[in-house]
Amino acid sequence: MHSMKLHIKGLWAVAAVTGSALLFSCSNDDVDITDPSAPVDYVCFRLDQGQNSDGTRSDGNQYVLRAACSADTLCMRTEITDGINTGSAATRGTQITGVADLTGFDCYAYVNEGGKDKFYIDGEQYARVDDVYRADNTYYWPQRDMDFGFYAVFPSAANGLTAPTPDYMKLQYKVPSDVAHQQDLMLATSNVQHKAGGKHAPVPLTFKHLLSGIKIKTGKTMPAGTLKSVTFENVYSSAEYDLAGGAWTDCGDAGSFAVAPNLAVDGSEGQELIGGDNTLLMLPQQLAAAGGKAAVRMTVVFDDAVRGEKTLTAELSGEWLMGQTHTYVLSITPDYMLFFDETDNPRYADAHYDILRINFTNANLDKDGGWTLEITGDAVSYATLRAGKNNLTPFEKSGYWLENDDNYREYCKEAKIDGERTIKVTGDGRNVTGVAYLFLEENAGDTDRTITLELYPTKYPNVEHRRWTITQHHPNWDANGIGWECIEEDVNNEKTSPYGFKWDRKVTLRSKEKMGAVDAWLIKMELRTGGGLDILWDAEYPDFVTDISAPKVFHSDYLTFSLDYSKVNNVTNAGSLSDGLANTYALYTFSGANAISIEKWLLDKGFVIVSQSGSTASVSDYAAGICLRKNKFTLERLQNNSGAYTYSIKQLSADEVKWYLPASGQFNAVSGLMFGEGSTEMSGGDFWSSTAVNDNANAKSWNGAAYTSDRMQNKRVRAVRKRN
Repeated sequence: MHSMKLHIKGLWAVAAVTGSALLFSCSNDDVDITDPSAPVDYVCFRLDQGQNSDGTRSDGNQYVLRAACSADTLCMRTEITDGINTGSAATRGTQITGVADLTGFDCYAYVNEGGKDKFYIDGEQYARVDDVYRADNTYYWPQRDMDFGFYAVFPSAANGLTAPTPDYMKLQYKVPSDVAHQQDLMLATSNVQHKAGGKHAPVPLTFKHLLSGIKIKTGKTMPAGTLKSVTFENVYSSAEYDLAGGAWTDCGDAGSFAVAPNLAVDGSEGQELIGGDNTLLMLPQQLAAAGGKAAVRMTVVFDDAVRGEKTLTAELSGEWLMGQTHTYVLSITPDYMLFFDETDNPRYADAHYDILRINFTNANLDKDGGWTLEITGDAVSYATLRAGKNNLTPFEKSGYWLENDDNYREYCKEAKIDGERTIKVTGDGRNVTGVAYLFLEENAGDTDRTITLELYPTKYPNVEHRRWTITQHHPNWDANGIGWECIEEDVNNEKTSPYGFKWDRKVTLRSKEKMGAVDAWLIKMELRTGGGLDILWDAEYPDFVTDISAPKVFHSDYLTFSLDYSKVNNVTNAGSLSDGLANTYALYTFSGANAISIEKWLLDKGFVIVSQSGSTASVSDYAAGICLRKNKFTLERLQNNSGAYTYSIKQLSADEVKWYLPASGQFNAVSGLMFGEGSTEMSGGDFWSSTAVNDNANAKSWNGAAYTSDRMQNKRVRAVRKRN
């Protein structure tokens, strides 16, 4: 802050700069002609440092401006800065931001004689030439006691200002309607009690801003376009400043003030839209409706390069404070819809490896860069996303959770699966219904963990994000160190499934169209080597593939396969009452059992069923198989005789099987378990165990105690795992 000391001697006055700043920062310009602190017998002045802050703060008000013709909104907050600095004093010649800007001022000195106020100095003008302030008259201290009130007004003859008179100690001011003519009105006051014959050091004067500065800048979500105009309506434009009372009074003449910069907006944060030469210098006033006057209304006309011109309005509240700059920070959010579906998304996930479908709605974002969905927080270390409805591999559609490795990524490319599994996915916003898949690794610990998904417009990442949280349970550990899954998921929209391995289904499938011998041979080789199937087996057809009819060389005909699932019923090594893992692995590796989804694979290839008999129940959704698919699998990449690559799921080793169907004796510890919110209770349920009865017809189930059931009955299924 610079302190300016004005010495009036003879017919001219000298200004000496001795401080470090006036109202803000400025260099020192020392021009000391005489000792500025020595008492003298004439009236002189010095300019003292005022109390100012460079800090910026918010007034706490948030505004939403809305367009009459669309749902576009302009969100706005206010920042307040002490002082008024347009940064362009050289252009308008009106803002005091440093010593160099003080071009001159008018001085009024009031005294009271005989109970009546009168001027001792009547608007004496001091003009600056270089670093010297010149006046036409010299005023000496009188030879009698007298009290002085000094008032220095800047700038001299300000636009819209009416000077005080001896009997009316008020500045009357009307704000010019043209922003280019508005000036930074300032006042310095000081009182001196003079004794006859006394001398005084220079009278201290501290200038303060009498008006409020109004600026506008871009916030975090301002699109590129053109700011056409900004208008403030219902604004008081005239008032009186009481010199003795130090406050504005008698506000009136409510009107409008507009600025039309036609300014190109680049979309970056912090771009000044209204400022510099266009800074509005307004009377301090309350903005809310009061005393019959409507609230101050702000109208912004903005031309979005994509959506066209919009007029957005809002009523303001709060107060324009004297001597402070109020900066409105604008963030225009386009007319769009983007939200998670409240009733069609999971809030809980189980402890095992899982794939969850995430549904959301979006509209009107196709022109604004679409949407972004991302995982935040600690979940980025164990969760990934892929966007797109039905954008899963055939294996994943069958319920397999696949390691996101190189083979998997290559397979996805060849299978034309859009996008990779990442922590952040995007969409173009063309489809109203948005879908993404959340891939969760298992939670084998002792505490639940939270996955937070955030959804927002890609082009406006700083708007308020939509959030969806999912709690992934930990295993419900029993006293024997066995962790039970907490949620029983539907399998193909069914709550229950058979034990299996008592199938009587026979089915014949035929290619949809005739084909040549070479094409038929390629399909047979792909099937024989496990390509396209869930599990690779030795390069022979499984036992339940009982007949194949293929076109002969140089002929075109249908390719047919006959399947007899009764060939995989003779289970003999899954009878443990206490080791569910051993039972499950025995069922998993039983001849042909790990390839029974061949029927689904052929259907996906375009084959059609021409005949079938026996049960129509799914042969792939058997109890142990459902539990096995809660593990993590990897893909193997093989090259067949034609040089093409085929992919199959690598068979798990016994050590790689973490989740399995418990044996009948392992259910005994369930009675001591409590299942919390988001879980499926087990009490009163009828469940399959992995324990087979050695009769090719029955297996052990549990409903509070173990008992024998027909393998093709439908019962509930609950997977478990051991502690690591």
